[in-house]
Amino acid sequence: MGNKMKLEQSAQPRLILHPCNPTADPPLLQLQQTLEQIALIAEPLRFGDRRHWRPGEAFLRRITFLGCSPVVALGEPGATGDSFCHIAIEGPWPAARFRTTRQRRDPRCRHCRTPLTGSALDAALQQWQQQPLTAPPHHCSGCGRDTPLPALDWRGIAGFGRLFIDIFGIFEGEAVPDASLLQSLAALTGGEWRYFYQT
Repeated sequence: MGNKMKLEQSAQPRLILHPCNPTADPPLLQLQQTLEQIALIAEPLRFGDRRHWRPGEAFLRRITFLGCSPVVALGEPGATGDSFCHIAIEGPWPAARFRTTRQRRDPRCRHCRTPLTGSALDAALQQWQQQPLTAPPHHCSGCGRDTPLPALDWRGIAGFGRLFIDIFGIFEGEAVPDASLLQSLAALTGGEWRYFYQT
């Protein structure tokens, strides 16, 4: 699709990490080595026609599961279904992509919480798709501030980027990345990372 945005949707639940800067292009080998060094990932496995990784020995320290008695499926493909915990690196792609879940929530201004809705949201996404590097920022009707579209509060269900870390088997709100994981990723890329969920 050249430099056009791709809308990514999936039925498999997952927690997804990505750089806040949608144009960031972390070195793939160094990213994999970092994830191995902090023991988020262990040995690779084949998942369909893709290379994924089994959780490493520190997985349950790098990913904080919420609630009193979380159920974490660390099995094998076919034994515990597609929702067992495993990790994939998606990208890097030549241009940033927009990924979201099937459940739509309108993004909000981070300053005044005014939502971007309906046809205005659709138009903004379309414009970003056509010009991901030069699209004008969103001008908030509530406070008048300008914010790049990827920097809006997408309320935990969407993200923009050239590269993502997908952690399968995690439902929305079930777990969050530990601060040490985000710090390790930020040290590698020189910028902060965010996360969202797909269901």
